[in-house]
Amino acid sequence: MKIGICTPIENIKKMEEIGFDYIEPQIVSLNKMNDSEFFHFKNIVDNSNIKCEAFNVLFPGEIKLTGFNVCVFRRIRTVKPELSGRRTGNIRTPCQ
Repeated sequence: MKIGICTPIENIKKMEEIGFDYIEPQIVSLNKMNDSEFFHFKNIVDNSNIKCEAFNVLFPGEIKLTGFNVCVFRRIRTVKPELSGRRTGNIRTPCQ
């Protein structure tokens, strides 16, 4: 069994020293990096004995995905109305 930890990429060496088998950084933090920062951290990971085997936090907090004030399906239908009620599996949402 491998043991990993959710932590930023900049902590990979410290996590390796502690004994973790892998790290799980946030995708949103990778998305915020410019190319130079990204390739710097990629180089750190490439030269480490542990790797990024999973990722977390796919969506930033400002993107609301659930709740009564959110309707992802309404936006989908606005862009592609023919998806309404078919490929979405006739899901009923509060905004219908």
